Amino acid sequence: MKMQFKVKALALMVIILSLITACAEDNIPKDPIASKATGTTAPVQKTNAPTALVTEAPTEVPPTEDPSKPVTVPEPYFEMKLDGNNIVDGKNNVSIEIIGGSVSEYEFIHNNKTYKRNAYCGYEVNDWLKLTFDDYLEWNEFIMEGATFEVLYQVEKISTSNAPLFSNGNSGGFSLNIRGQNAIPNFNMGTTDISTADYGTAVYSYARHTSEGDSAESGVVVHLVGMYDKKDSKLRLYYNGEFVSEGYFGDGIFLIGKANQNQLGLGGNSALENETMVAASGGSYGILRARVYNKALSGREVAKAYSDSIDFLTEGN
Repeated sequence: MKMQFKVKALALMVIILSLITACAEDNIPKDPIASKATGTTAPVQKTNAPTALVTEAPTEVPPTEDPSKPVTVPEPYFEMKLDGNNIVDGKNNVSIEIIGGSVSEYEFIHNNKTYKRNAYCGYEVNDWLKLTFDDYLEWNEFIMEGATFEVLYQVEKISTSNAPLFSNGNSGGFSLNIRGQNAIPNFNMGTTDISTADYGTAVYSYARHTSEGDSAESGVVVHLVGMYDKKDSKLRLYYNGEFVSEGYFGDGIFLIGKANQNQLGLGGNSALENETMVAASGGSYGILRARVYNKALSGREVAKAYSDSIDFLTEGN
């Protein structure tokens, strides 16, 4: 009786082990490739493949300006050109009216050498040019987007009052000029708020203090540049290719005052016609190159413009 019980118990244990083994095999993943090849399903060991490391492509660093790389001067919006006895805009954007003066040979002096070149020349009080910017009804549309005024000139006597190179200033407007009895080169613009300007008097902000700095030279060639840079609201002044000074425009807006909209004097003031280069200095002057850009030039571009202008003087082309 005891022997029969042991046999039955052993048989039951074999059955239970068989069931457990069968269940375990059912839970093992099948390899479909082995199943197709042999007709049987081989167990596949389950492993976790290593996750690939995902990295971002390195961000390209924008190149910085290489000081050794040649720089070119942008195309100007206006460029004074001599056409026989006439004066025209080489870019066909600006109309020119000769109020007085003429195209004639002028003796320019640079580095103690004399160069005889045809130029626009003023000898009398009313000798100046009136420029009309035909595509702009308001100066605010032009100058507040950034603008640069460049002139290569020679005056024979030092000025005793405001001598306008580019100007339409009258209770507003703007001027690149030689100011006052000390003949200080400067650039100024009308503003509605001078309280926050670095150098402000009356209705103007300036590139430098109005009574400080070296006087402009007479009897030799001078390259003068004034500009407004929209990016930082600064007025800047350059003399013979070198940076002189800058001033913050302030928090106001451009003030036109009594200046002429879209008109500008060269060698005179289009808004104050008795304010001219000859009236201020009592001497003659010659302008060999005059340009206006509808952007603010960089310091390197100004230096290049000066170099090009001197080449234009000395090589005559």
